[in-house]
Amino acid sequence: MEEDVLVLLPVADFVNFVQNYKKCGSELGGGPTLTNHVQTVKQHLPNSILSFVVIGMEKYFRDQKTKVQRKHRAAVLSSERVTPCTDSDQGSVHRLDVEEV
Repeated sequence: MEEDVLVLLPVADFVNFVQNYKKCGSELGGGPTLTNHVQTVKQHLPNSILSFVVIGMEKYFRDQKTKVQRKHRAAVLSSERVTPCTDSDQGSVHRLDVEEV
């Protein structure tokens, strides 16, 4: 008998997995990645069909966009030089990063 299992991943954990993947790529020795997490769950539930769900990613992306817009607005209002958004924003995960993982 095959058992379907729905695995809920909190957004914070998923973002952490993506950030660890971005830091290390496929190299070993970094923090936990999504691949490591999936393998761990498979070890605990070997005969199950797993479905992983991350609830709240759209809200996360909207919040990130709002932060960038507020930072840009504050820079414009204070007459500072405005720099374009770069990947150097630590802690920020973009849609492309999620697709790569």
